[in-house]
Amino acid sequence: MPTRDEAVLPRGLDSQTRTGGWRHPVFGRRDTWAESDGGSWFIEPIADERDEIARDVRGVLKDAAGWVAGRRSV
Repeated sequence: MPTRDEAVLPRGLDSQTRTGGWRHPVFGRRDTWAESDGGSWFIEPIADERDEIARDVRGVLKDAAGWVAGRRSV
């Protein structure tokens, strides 16, 4: 994550790093909350593909920058 304050976000969603899982509002019904225990679905799987994901994201950002600068059409 780009800032120290955001670094906790993946850990907060990965229930292996939190006992009891996590709570979240149900989409479209803010007054209804659900509990999830999802397992290791974020940190570990993404770590295995970190280099490939970083390369792909850089490519997408480079393409978007070219499009914004008018050098490329989408």
